[in-house]
Amino acid sequence: MTLLVPLVLLELDAGPAGLGLALGVLGAATLVGTVLAGVVAARLGMARTVILEHATMPIGWGMVAAAALLPLPSASLAVGLVLAGLTVTGVAMGLANPSEMALRQRATPDRMQSRMNATMRTVNRAMIVVAAPLGGLLGDAIGIGPALVAVCAGFAMTAIGMAASPLARGRTAA
Repeated sequence: MTLLVPLVLLELDAGPAGLGLALGVLGAATLVGTVLAGVVAARLGMARTVILEHATMPIGWGMVAAAALLPLPSASLAVGLVLAGLTVTGVAMGLANPSEMALRQRATPDRMQSRMNATMRTVNRAMIVVAAPLGGLLGDAIGIGPALVAVCAGFAMTAIGMAASPLARGRTAA
């Protein structure tokens, strides 16, 4: 999000309405992904659904990066590309979130559930505190588009790591 805001507001000059539209599209797409999550997890298994999300993130954010990097003929086309990328990203996030939580809960004994959930929430929020300023600094240093490419590379490395892990070999029913 740290890079999305200046991209939409400053580089694409889409204004507050454009930013609101982008965030709304991301939220709606995430909801659609969540609605489809059970069907996808039943077909692929929860572990593969999670890996699919991580493999899809570089595609969605790559589309957003392309809006910053490509010489597109109009700002409207660039905003459209951002919206399309956020749609891909949102659906992927929505698909994976229920499976990620279910896998964690299945792997955690009942007596440890609250500790596991508290730890995951804390780590998640701590990553935001670390990643947001680093993303902003990187965007200032090399530009928003190249910084988004770096984000895509990070997502791709995560997907490769997950695909090579024992998680990829497990097929868990939904």
